[in-house]
Amino acid sequence: MLRILLAATLAAICGGALAQPLYKCSVDGTVTYSSEKCKGKTLGEITPPEPRKPKPGPAAELERDKAMLAKLEKERLVRDARDEPSTSAEKSEPIEVLSAAQRRCARLRLDRKLADQKLTEASDADRDQLRQDAQRKGDVLASECPG
Repeated sequence: MLRILLAATLAAICGGALAQPLYKCSVDGTVTYSSEKCKGKTLGEITPPEPRKPKPGPAAELERDKAMLAKLEKERLVRDARDEPSTSAEKSEPIEVLSAAQRRCARLRLDRKLADQKLTEASDADRDQLRQDAQRKGDVLASECPG
């Protein structure tokens, strides 16, 4: 215990001594180093290096990583929203700007949707015929527009 206390005391004393500037002096041709300004010729001042910053602990690294993750996630969401239009935006897109195949698929989807609506609103007598019609339109849609 005494050794640890002695080592801690010496470290504290030495740490303070390193923070002071040193002066290189020339007195009668002899070069000396002192912590006080020279009385003779001063050859230069030696400034101590900046103290090292302590390495961040695990908690600080974790917080930094969480902040970076949140920033990257936000950037990804912005990029995805810009690159891929949402389904509601696709539905509001005018048909004129779509290719012929896309127009055909849009028309087939609409036909299928209308057939399904008629089926839900139909009476029991018409239900079988409308079910077959909706099934055919679904098959055509699946074969021409996969996905």
